[in-house]
Amino acid sequence: MNHYINYYYNIYPDSIHEENKEIYFNYNDEIYYFVIFNRAIEEANYIYELNVEMIKRGSLVHEIILNKDKSVVTYIDDIPYVLMRVYVNVNKKSDLAEITFINMTNLDIKPNKLLDRSNWPMLWAAKVDYFEYQISQIGKKYPIICEYLSYYIGLAENAISYVKNRGPNDNSNIQNLTIAHRRIKATDTIFDLYNPLTLIIDYKCRDLAEYIKSAFFNGKDVWQLIENYFYLYDINLFDLQLLYARLLFPTYFFDVYEEIVEDRLKEESVMSIIDKASEYEEFLIEFHAFINKNNLMPQLDWLTKKNNI
Repeated sequence: MNHYINYYYNIYPDSIHEENKEIYFNYNDEIYYFVIFNRAIEEANYIYELNVEMIKRGSLVHEIILNKDKSVVTYIDDIPYVLMRVYVNVNKKSDLAEITFINMTNLDIKPNKLLDRSNWPMLWAAKVDYFEYQISQIGKKYPIICEYLSYYIGLAENAISYVKNRGPNDNSNIQNLTIAHRRIKATDTIFDLYNPLTLIIDYKCRDLAEYIKSAFFNGKDVWQLIENYFYLYDINLFDLQLLYARLLFPTYFFDVYEEIVEDRLKEESVMSIIDKASEYEEFLIEFHAFINKNNLMPQLDWLTKKNNI
């Protein structure tokens, strides 16, 4: 791989290392990562433009390095790669404060239709339709998923309805979008957080919701996270409704489902999610009570009845 780096980037590292399918090296006392571009190719230039804008704003986001042809992507054996200069401690764990800082400091970011992921009902409905079709074709291979998928699809449909039916109870129907991440996990490092290949445009509550869900299913104290966040930040009704809808949508299950059908996880691994279903329902009820101080947010009747509330 060294000669490709030499040829395409005019960079000559003494040695190149590979770990967990990531290629990295030091050059002139700076860290570089040469990674597979795992996004749609048509997004590459827009991600680069976003990257440049964030760097101008003083962000520590990894800097995408163009190749000798002024291209974002370099093809090696027909596989697209991107070279990035890294400015952060790659092993340090990320936290909600740093995630929120990225969200809050980019609320005036220029909109981009190709990177925009804010139409949740459309995206979620498409995902549900795909899963329903897929499981109808391969269901016999995955009996555990078949048994529980309908429950999580039901949660997803509730989330879709919640977004569609949110009331015009405040004047914030038009919200600034910001820089967010395709997926945030409580186990992420700072390297993951500042990786430009994970960035999208969406509502700021996306990252908050995904972090809370990930923390919950990783056994962390989510209430300490939530109380600290709400102590520091005011959240309007519009964002609260979106946040609750996002917590309803079971990305935590669907992500594991996809890894299973792609043979990256064993089917039994989904049981750690399924076993906490009732506990998560209780959390959803408690969280709704926590944010619904003014009684302006609808609750899900089936959820309260099922849990005898």
